[in-house]
Amino acid sequence: GGGGGGGGSGSSSAQRRATEQLLDLSPYLNRSAPRVPHTCSVLRAYDMFRSLGLRHLCVVDECNRPVGVITRKELLDEKLAERLDHLSGRTFDGFRRPS
Repeated sequence: GGGGGGGGSGSSSAQRRATEQLLDLSPYLNRSAPRVPHTCSVLRAYDMFRSLGLRHLCVVDECNRPVGVITRKELLDEKLAERLDHLSGRTFDGFRRPS
């Protein structure tokens, strides 16, 4: 009969049912989360990460729809951070250079 090793089709339909279930995530959304337009400069995004202590930054298009995410790890690479600190007039430790 059908008892020998037929578990594949049963688990496949269980997976399909699980992916078809919807969960309302709206109670967990933060609609005022920091975001930048996709045309934002790297320096501005870098300053937001540094000044706000962010781990992630949403990138949006002209209609405010998410098009991507920048992570702290991606943007705060040591070499990039040193270059951006130089451009923004800060030392690498975050303090402003005297004028």
